[in-house]
Parts: sequence; C-alpha cells; structure tokens
Amino acid sequence: MARVKIKELRLRNFRAFENARFVLDDKLTVVIGRNGSGKSTLMEAFEFIRDALLEGLVTALIKHGSISSISHKGAGFISSDVSLAIELSVDGRNVVYGFTIGISPSDLPFTMRGFHNFWITSERLVTSDGTSFFTRAGDQFNTDIVGIAPAPAQEALLLPQIANAASLWEEVLEALRQIHVYKLSPMVMREEQQPSGANGLSANGSNAGEILSKLAYREFSGQSQDVRWIVEHLASIVKGVIGIGPTASQTGKTSVTFVQRYNGAQNNFTAAQMSDGTLRSLGILLALRQEPAPTLVFFDEIEDSIDLPALEVLLEAIDERSEDFQVVVSSHNAELLSYPLIKGEKVRVVKWESGVSRIYNLADNVIEAIHPPYSVGLLLRENALSTTKYSIGVGTNFFEV
Repeated sequence: MARVKIKELRLRNFRAFENARFVLDDKLTVVIGRNGSGKSTLMEAFEFIRDALLEGLVTALIKHGSISSISHKGAGFISSDVSLAIELSVDGRNVVYGFTIGISPSDLPFTMRGFHNFWITSERLVTSDGTSFFTRAGDQFNTDIVGIAPAPAQEALLLPQIANAASLWEEVLEALRQIHVYKLSPMVMREEQQPSGANGLSANGSNAGEILSKLAYREFSGQSQDVRWIVEHLASIVKGVIGIGPTASQTGKTSVTFVQRYNGAQNNFTAAQMSDGTLRSLGILLALRQEPAPTLVFFDEIEDSIDLPALEVLLEAIDERSEDFQVVVSSHNAELLSYPLIKGEKVRVVKWESGVSRIYNLADNVIEAIHPPYSVGLLLRENALSTTKYSIGVGTNFFEV
C-alpha cells in the first residue's frame, strides 16, 4: 500500500469557514478553540468529503443538511458556492483533489429546495509534477490519460467512477475513503446493534461489538494482537479489567462484554453496566486498532467524560498509533493540553470572528516558550496563548499543489 499523509484541508464557504487552510502535522494535530468557534466543522468537512466519495454527493448533502445549510452566508445572507480540497502526499508525491458545488436557482417546491438546487461546477485532481491529472469544469472533462471520456453528471463526482484508470487516482480515492471522524456516544454504545457490515468503527461507536468481533477473529487466527493491546490500555484506565469480548444475542445483535476481577472474584459486565468514560475510552482504542488502518482519525472533544489519568493513557496510545496514521484531536481542556505530548507546533487555534471561523498557528514566541514548566495548557489558563497575527487562508489557486 502507498504511504499517504494528508498535508492540509482547504475550505471556501463551508459553513462558517469563508477561506481557510487546516495544515496537519505528520502525526498528531491538536485543534483548540472555544465552543462554537468551528472545531467540529473541521471534523465535518473531512466527513463530508469522505461521505461524498463513499456514498455519493446527494447522500452526503442529505446527511449534512443540504447545500444551502453547509454554504457560508455572506453579505445579505446570500449562499455562496462551496469548495473543498485536500492536499496529500502519496509516496512522497504531492496531490490535490477537490471540488466546487454551485448553488443554482430552483423552481422546485420549497420543501425540495436545498437538496436538488446544486451542481458540481468543478472537480480536479492534480499532482506537483503535472504528470497525472484530471479537470472537470461543468460538463467539460480533460485529462492526461488517453482513452477516458466520461460524461459528467451534475450531481455526481467523477473520481469514484474513473479512479481505476490510474493507480495514483485509486490510492487517493482509497485514502480519502479511509478518513474516520468520531464523536462517540456512550448511550448508543450501550445498546445491542444489528451487524452493519461496515469495515470501520462508526462515528458514534454504535458497531463497537462488531468491530471487536473482527479484531478478535484476527487475533485468534494469529494475524494481530489488537485485542490484547486494547485490554492492556483499558486495564490502565479501569481497575480490574482483564478482558473484553464481543457478545452475540439470539437475535443476532452484537455488544461488548467486559471481564473484570475484583477482590479475587471474576465478573462479566455488559456495556450497559459500564460508565460513559469507560465506553468512550474503549471506542477510542477500537478506532486506533481498527482494520483496515485509517488514513486519518479525528476525535472531537476527546476529553468528554474521561478523567485526566485515563486521558494520559489514551494520549500515549494515540502517540504510538500516530506512527502508522495521522490523528487529530479537538479540545479546550487545559489539563489535557498540559500533557508533554502536546507541542506548540502541533496546535491549531480556531476562532470565530465577526461571523467567520478562522484558523491560526500559535505565535513563534509562544511555541518557543512551551517547555517545562510551561505547557500549552498552562498558557491557556493564563490567557497567554497568543496566535499569529494572520489566519491561515487559501490564495487564488485553491486547487493547486
């Protein structure tokens, strides 16, 4: 498999982001910002691109609330065309893939507007050396590969249809489809679930039992030690845990059983009997060990219902797994941000200013100051976490490498 790194996400008129570049660290990126600043929107943008390539653009728009709701409202509350792009490094070769969704007048009934009054005005995949590309403008298509002449449909992206024409295109498509974002829900994880057939852990953790079952099979067949790794980390979080396993009910639904030893006795507990913090910790560990390995994992508000000692264990697990794929976490918790792993150069600050979300790096003097006894969390508590003067935006060449 190709070695893939996501270098940056580019947004133009996506929700509150009017013009923004989200530059990622090669391993761990930490997003901080106050509630409502736009941290979760960055996660949604990754998810939207993934959904559009995996399930189709129409389905992605329905899931995320229609084109009119994701489009940034400018002066006069007029919706604007929406552009999203991702720059990747594929075996050291820089590639940009992205698309623009235009909003068109519609004479459909009001209840149908927003779901159908759009079209793809452009779609591009370009490389730094210009040796492999395709561009689409409306119904016009151009590429360097001979023999490809698709008929672009206004509501469908081309990459999933033509990726098999070039190995690089296939690698880009697969990498973008293996982006996983998480806002785990302990309430959902407590419930027994019908098998979904999904390859990866769902965004809310609903198929935890199914994913654990697949990992347990891999371990039983000698392919991995994923479950053992999860149990070792979970045991450092929850006293007495010595095992976990998938459980199937008579109706075919799956769940997770926890094995815990206390006062010399061994007991089994269902997910419904475990705390929110335990279930969210399990979800994070499952996400880090799922197969196939993701390109990127994004955990939103990772500290939610998890205490600091448990967070330290999880951050160590994230640090280990970030050797194999990139991880993004969002947080505004000063205690978590005080952990030594959180370096200043890994931090991106999201601010909401005059109706627009913007992304900033920490100021150079702040980054230089972050070493013991100072930390990102300490400076945050002291309101001394100053950023660069200018936000990180995209120039005129939105789709260029």
